[in-house]
Amino acid sequence: MDFFHKNQTVILVIVLLGGAFYVYSAFFKVDSAMVVTPDDLTAQAVGAEVIDLQNRISSVRLKQSIFDSTLFNRLMDFSQPIPEQPTGRTNPYSPIGFD
Repeated sequence: MDFFHKNQTVILVIVLLGGAFYVYSAFFKVDSAMVVTPDDLTAQAVGAEVIDLQNRISSVRLKQSIFDSTLFNRLMDFSQPIPEQPTGRTNPYSPIGFD
């Protein structure tokens, strides 16, 4: 008991340092699941998918006979012209009155 009484400050400092280390490691530890590292295998797999998709898109052919069919020719155009709109300021970031 005399040993603990004589060295209580040293023991207290050691316990506090241990507790501080535990708190630091518990709250400020970098979780490996949160760290994003590039993986060459997944990048290659994604690249292969993109190339495969591009090849499939380029292989699509449109039959020109569709444009000669009567159904295509019966389609009506319902588009409307876009009216001319007034333009804004030349520099929207300049102060007001300095146009």
